[in-house]
Amino acid sequence: MRKHLRVFSGEWCCQPQVEAVQICTGNFYANLSRRIHMLRLTATLAAVLLSAAGVYGQKAQTQAPKPAQPKPLHIGDKAPAIDISDWMIGDKIDGFKKGHVYVIEFWATWCPPCRASMPHLSETQEKYKDKNVTIIGISDEPVDTVAKFLSSKDGDVLWKDKIHYRLTTDPDKSAYRDYFYATGQTGIPTAFIIGKDGRLEWLGHPMEMDKPLKAVVEDKWDRDKFKYTFEHRAEIEKKARKIYPKLNDAYENEDWDTALELLDQLIGLDEDMFSRLNANKAMIYILHTGEVDKGLAILRKEAKKEWDNGQALNGLAWSLVDNTGVKDKKVLDFAMQVGMRANELTGGKDASTLDTVARIFYEQGNVKEAIRWEKMAVDNASEDRMRDSLQKTLEKYQSEG
Repeated sequence: MRKHLRVFSGEWCCQPQVEAVQICTGNFYANLSRRIHMLRLTATLAAVLLSAAGVYGQKAQTQAPKPAQPKPLHIGDKAPAIDISDWMIGDKIDGFKKGHVYVIEFWATWCPPCRASMPHLSETQEKYKDKNVTIIGISDEPVDTVAKFLSSKDGDVLWKDKIHYRLTTDPDKSAYRDYFYATGQTGIPTAFIIGKDGRLEWLGHPMEMDKPLKAVVEDKWDRDKFKYTFEHRAEIEKKARKIYPKLNDAYENEDWDTALELLDQLIGLDEDMFSRLNANKAMIYILHTGEVDKGLAILRKEAKKEWDNGQALNGLAWSLVDNTGVKDKKVLDFAMQVGMRANELTGGKDASTLDTVARIFYEQGNVKEAIRWEKMAVDNASEDRMRDSLQKTLEKYQSEG
């Protein structure tokens, strides 16, 4: 299947039905580090993985066709009632009560970023349990699929015991139609905040909803301002979608001059939205045009912007060593500086960051240190699948040590 470049406004995204390279225009670097071992792109498009722009590739699951064309839903519109019969965790709600706030989040069992968001959603529900906030997760999978997932373990704990908010599934896609498709969304997880007057206040990635949710609960949310911003972004993304296929072709054909021109076009549409695509340009310079110093100068500026964001820096460091073939000492030294800063910020306990530092040591030829750091990564992994992947990496290093 041909890969396609797509841009999403959320953080780390899964997209049904298409194998895609995704550029998420939210927290770019953070995207890459969230579940770094769950996704790996082939070398063909590794250059696009310039994590600075949060690029991902994931083969999506086959799903049922979309329901009938929905009525468009806009920020400020009355939120449609949800008609769901299969409530897997928590009691069914009878409607949106006045004075209450609701979060509707669309997810799937096969989606790593959806699973990664679940602990945060549980914490958020606990935080607001006495403030009339109800969080509802909605899948569109068969009941048996969701039930099987809830009975499986994440580490030593069953998923059904980790999730502290209402969880449902909507196989007929009625809720998906009225919310997800009605607002033109393409990637999951996506969350919708419904305010005290029953109107749509906000939508986006659930890992980015803390501030808007707090503002909605405290009656400090500026709905009109968000509506303007959201609609502006939608218009920009509409223009950008005309550029993505050309950019995809440029990468596949290794036409780096054209790729650089197209990246500049995207940045020119809205510098705030696309400024971090400068990092994609940097990696083209480093990997393909031989202009290493030019590329590093750009990345240093990007790192400076994110110097207090551990997840962002981890993603940036990882992009320099994952499937890139970079052996330049200056590049690896910069990656180590960034990786060590990320480890400092995450308290030496983030498995993904520890693995990144281990990989940098490995690329530098220091297998002994790579083994030591990878052991720490394994010890700090919270999910079985991630731990298994890290263990395989550790065994690879040990076989060469």
